[in-house]
Amino acid sequence: MYVAKMIPRTINTVFFFSLILLLTSCYRMPVSYAASTTPIDPNNIKILGHAKGTSEYFSLFGMFPTRLFGMFPANKPDFNAAIEDAISNYKGGKALINVQCYSTLISFHNIGTLNILTVEGDVVGK
Repeated sequence: MYVAKMIPRTINTVFFFSLILLLTSCYRMPVSYAASTTPIDPNNIKILGHAKGTSEYFSLFGMFPTRLFGMFPANKPDFNAAIEDAISNYKGGKALINVQCYSTLISFHNIGTLNILTVEGDVVGK
């Protein structure tokens, strides 16, 4: 009797997660590579560590940037905000070297799109 009640619930759960997978897609593409974010003196730097920073936004119907429950700003991703996010991981960090940028696009089947700009690099300080 108990097993007979579990089968429809299991089928509904599998159907729900299958529907979510069908309606969601993700795409990642490289944006750029740079030697550093600011001009630096190679003789006077100290590498503090590797860091990653992000900036994201949500757009409704893929066209209208909007605030989603107050989580994302209502504008495009900002390179400077992503760089500052990465540098803030290390106290005394001044800039990034060996910088790589890439963008990840997560689409919710024409309802909305989440665009995440990620900046990675080595944080340098004095």
